[in-house]
Amino acid sequence: MCGRFCIAASPGEITDLFKVFVPTVFRPRYNIAPGQMILVITGSAAHMVEWGYQFNDQKRIINIRSESINEYISRTDSDTTHRCLIPASGFYEWKQEKNRKVPYYFFPPSDPLFAFAGLLKQGKTGYQAAILTTEAMPHYADVHNRMPVLLSLSDVKDYLADGDIPPSIELEMHQVSSRVNHVVNDDPGLIKPVNEGYKQTKLEI
Repeated sequence: MCGRFCIAASPGEITDLFKVFVPTVFRPRYNIAPGQMILVITGSAAHMVEWGYQFNDQKRIINIRSESINEYISRTDSDTTHRCLIPASGFYEWKQEKNRKVPYYFFPPSDPLFAFAGLLKQGKTGYQAAILTTEAMPHYADVHNRMPVLLSLSDVKDYLADGDIPPSIELEMHQVSSRVNHVVNDDPGLIKPVNEGYKQTKLEI
């Protein structure tokens, strides 16, 4: 599952790493939510599109199981559905602890940017994107039983060309402020540990 994420990178950094021209409306974001415009990359081009498929009055689809991607494409208009990359710096997940849900931030310790494996589809009002998910690795499963499909920069070409999904990249996590619960909050403080004494946890996945 992935319902909020962060892309703490400048247009220049994205251009350097992904070798694409970034739309001028792009800016770093720290609390991206479904329905908002996100940056996606398809080969040598980058676009701002809506996060989540919207079919009539049905619930917005923001995540698609990678295990059933071929079946999903076959049931939709495959001519307007394409693989895409969704650049990110990290993402949030909420863990049920007693009577409340506690937010955690997940990020790769050695890479400033990675990409979610995504699907891009032509909708009635423009292109819309969804993030692929996979079964959570053991340590991550303590927080949620699903996790997004994560691609390192060395894996993105294979995914775009053939749909190859490699093993997940190494992540670290730390608890963050409940301010992230509210989409109006969008600042660098959201990804910082909830307090300076909180120990980061390394996930061996």
